[in-house]
Amino acid sequence: MCGIAGFVLNSSNINRDLANINLSKMLKKIKHRGPDNEGQYVKIINKTLIGLGHRRLSIIDLSDNSNQPTYFENLIMTFNGEIYNYIEIRDLLLSYGYNFRSTGDAEVLIKAFHKWGMSALDKLNGMFSISLFDKDIEALYLIRDRFGVKPLLYTHKSNCIYYASEARSLCGLDNIKTTVSEYSVYEYMRFGYVANPHTIFDEIKQVRPGCYLKIDTRKTSFKEVEYWSISNESQKYKNLTPSEIKIKIDTLMNSSVDLRLRSDVQNSIFLSGGIDSGLVAKYASQLNPNTNALTIGFDDKFLDESSTASQVANNIGINHEVFKPTINDYINTIELLPEIWDRPLADPSTIPTYLLCKQASLNSKVVLSADGGDETFFGYNKHKVYKLYTLFKNKPFYLKKLLNLLPLKTSSNITSIRIAKKILRALNTDNEIEHFAIFSESIDDTQIENFFSFDIKKHNNTYLYNQKLKLNRYDSVDFSIFDFNNFLIDDVMYKIDHAAMYNSIENREPMLDYRIVAFANSLPMSQKLEFLKSKKILRDLYRTNKISNKNSFGQKKGLVPPLMSIFRNHCRNQIIDYLSQEMLNKHKLFDSKIIIKMRDSFLQGNDDLFKVIWSIFVFQKWYSKWGKS
Repeated sequence: MCGIAGFVLNSSNINRDLANINLSKMLKKIKHRGPDNEGQYVKIINKTLIGLGHRRLSIIDLSDNSNQPTYFENLIMTFNGEIYNYIEIRDLLLSYGYNFRSTGDAEVLIKAFHKWGMSALDKLNGMFSISLFDKDIEALYLIRDRFGVKPLLYTHKSNCIYYASEARSLCGLDNIKTTVSEYSVYEYMRFGYVANPHTIFDEIKQVRPGCYLKIDTRKTSFKEVEYWSISNESQKYKNLTPSEIKIKIDTLMNSSVDLRLRSDVQNSIFLSGGIDSGLVAKYASQLNPNTNALTIGFDDKFLDESSTASQVANNIGINHEVFKPTINDYINTIELLPEIWDRPLADPSTIPTYLLCKQASLNSKVVLSADGGDETFFGYNKHKVYKLYTLFKNKPFYLKKLLNLLPLKTSSNITSIRIAKKILRALNTDNEIEHFAIFSESIDDTQIENFFSFDIKKHNNTYLYNQKLKLNRYDSVDFSIFDFNNFLIDDVMYKIDHAAMYNSIENREPMLDYRIVAFANSLPMSQKLEFLKSKKILRDLYRTNKISNKNSFGQKKGLVPPLMSIFRNHCRNQIIDYLSQEMLNKHKLFDSKIIIKMRDSFLQGNDDLFKVIWSIFVFQKWYSKWGKS
């Protein structure tokens, strides 16, 4: 688990000393991702300057033998992540006559590429962003794992390409403009994040999950190649009988957790009161009884899951710690938001996620979480609401008549009213992607349309077009596929990756083993989402494993902190400052008069405006550190 950065510079005026300095600066900015070692490869090849840099967090093979860059014959490589099945791949390579001087996965990975080329990617079970330079053909490959667990960003100009694990490495380079994108600001305000391949910056993009860029270093040009398809992988699990389905999910879960417990350092588990983390903890406890579990607790009993998590931990027999943050912990983390996440992220669960990672780092270098289960098996409330909508959308007259009886002008914080408004909006469009967007948005599109200083209609059309391009990769599209392409990668994975790596620990997601995801995609919907009942197959597996004493689980709450009162009461001066006319006019993206009016209404007690004010506050705080006009 590490951080990478590098470049391809093609110019007649190459300054190697300056390039070395820039690479060192890029790596210094991501030292938290790899505090244990730094390595660089910089060389001029046929008037092109190639740079590969690496920061190492030692997890497997703690010796210097696994430091990077890694070299083998014509290949030079740096990579961030873990190849969980590296032992099996190494054994296969040994049978072909390869020898190994290390016991780590980096050497296995570069020799797998030497043996099989890009086909080696088909054999990998892991999370990774890889930079691979082939001297023989003068090509640099930038490769991202199937689900975007590990980030990989780049910027491209006519004679140069820079890339890195985090945007902060690219910000500040002399020839890279960090102009904020109007389109991305619209997307951020509506959903709370910016979806790949975009970032908040016009000139910085993401390598898409399941893809790689093949860069011709002589021309500084590239083409994108998609190397993995969930549709093809899912064919392996078609036509299973109900009994075979139960056996297969049990086998896959056990294998996935087993692979992700491989490390030469201490492991821990993030345990909530939910189904997914309970399953991960159960399988981990069977494989390693010394595994520790960590749960975050809240004083608000409506939000707190720690008592349920404690019951699960006691029942399966693993060590368990409950950590309860103080108000000062929340306030201090709010202050750190733009430092931890170098692209704005409005998800309030960023704060407890960071605090969990910080606490875990005191005793562990590796943590297992259950991220990805909700996207894979339809676990969110929005999935149930969408299911409800699809049942009635062919009878819009009766549905509208029923919804119009509700007092829709009352507080939008009332769940039933919020759902009713979304359903009414969905009934007014036939675009399925817009349906997914409506049920996924953090803030109602109609609530934010008036406070931008630019026309958002064109940006919504661009959003729908971009989503269509991404979804065209799939044989069939459902809400799960939409979530995988957007919320999972650019909210959930970005959130946990940066929170963990800022604390120099590694996060692993057993629910995102590509075999489990493909298996889930092959299942009939009845095995995942029934009427108002989500994740059916996982619920059945949970009960079969008797994970809790009462063989039940808590209602899904998510990692939601008691943020509103802390934000309003303890960050009041910051809210007034960051949402002032002076600060808002630095970029002129918002109508400052409308924002200030909303700000004052929120401070006076209007809870309906919390999400809007929080999202703008996070953006403003981020912009004060990273934004440039």
